[in-house]
Amino acid sequence: MRSPNFKSDIPKRSKITTEPKPFQLRVDERGKEKEERLRQQLEEELRLARERAEFKAQPANVLCKVPFLVLKPPLQPTEPEPFELQTENRAEAWQQREQRLHEKERELETIKRQLEMRRLEEEAKRVVQLRTKLSFRANPVRRYPSVAIKPSEKALTKPKSPEFLKKPSKKESNA
Repeated sequence: MRSPNFKSDIPKRSKITTEPKPFQLRVDERGKEKEERLRQQLEEELRLARERAEFKAQPANVLCKVPFLVLKPPLQPTEPEPFELQTENRAEAWQQREQRLHEKERELETIKRQLEMRRLEEEAKRVVQLRTKLSFRANPVRRYPSVAIKPSEKALTKPKSPEFLKKPSKKESNA
């Protein structure tokens, strides 16, 4: 057998490949802008730091001026006035408050004593009244009509033993 011939004379079509075109993203542009701003900001900060670090001396005007002198006051010193401490005022107010509280307590105690006295007097009166009520007084013997006992017309009840079990046992059914 002959082997198959895979080479044929059919012309092959060549495929067109895509040609890549350069492209630009907005992200790249923004990144470059931000980088540039940051670089400018750093340069500005460095420049300001150098300016601040530079030594600038102020003119020595103090050397030309008259030195400071303490002037005596033209008036006489003030006379001290009597003063009152707040603690004294508070202590006095506290004493007055304590005195009012003691007076109220005394009034309450007198009122309590009076109420207790009244209560005891009323209780004594009640006891006297109760004793007078409880004193023995004989009552006459009352007469009632006599009771007549009649025999019942109903028949006597016949006793019946209760059935505790619903089902009769085998022994009872056989018997």
